[in-house]
Amino acid sequence: QVVTTLVRNAVLQADFFSLVRDELVPKAVYMTAQGKAELFNITAISEISADLGLYKLFSNEPLPHSVLVQVLGADVTVEVEKVWGGRYGGATPDYRGNGGSTEFLLFDGASGFHGHTKSGALYYTNAMEHTLACMETSAMGAKAVAKLVAKRLGWKSNKASGSGYGDEL
Repeated sequence: QVVTTLVRNAVLQADFFSLVRDELVPKAVYMTAQGKAELFNITAISEISADLGLYKLFSNEPLPHSVLVQVLGADVTVEVEKVWGGRYGGATPDYRGNGGSTEFLLFDGASGFHGHTKSGALYYTNAMEHTLACMETSAMGAKAVAKLVAKRLGWKSNKASGSGYGDEL
């Protein structure tokens, strides 16, 4: 399982991370396997807003308030804690192939017109995320959806480019 915790009024505690107070405190901390094991199974800490002291943390288990105080200061307040996982999987990919797949086109307002209309549609850029999880996959999905939208709006044709290669979806 993966737990996402969003906190406010947080200040990354330099002493906790053995940083000199005058050094620049990082906006994000990512853990190695060894660091994760030593740091309450926290995988990542990311600053979202310095003004609000807003941070997002990822961990394997919900984090006790005492841990948050050690890492993010005495004024830290939990805004949201979301546990991903359970019977149907969660925020991590299903590498055993038991998950379902999602189509890029979730809703087609042109049903019955075979996509030959500019009616509304709903696309999902991360359709491959159920099987794979990485930024490159998300970028590929976003590119595929951008091409589908461009085709739907008539900005892109199916004709082969001058190179003799088509721009397949």
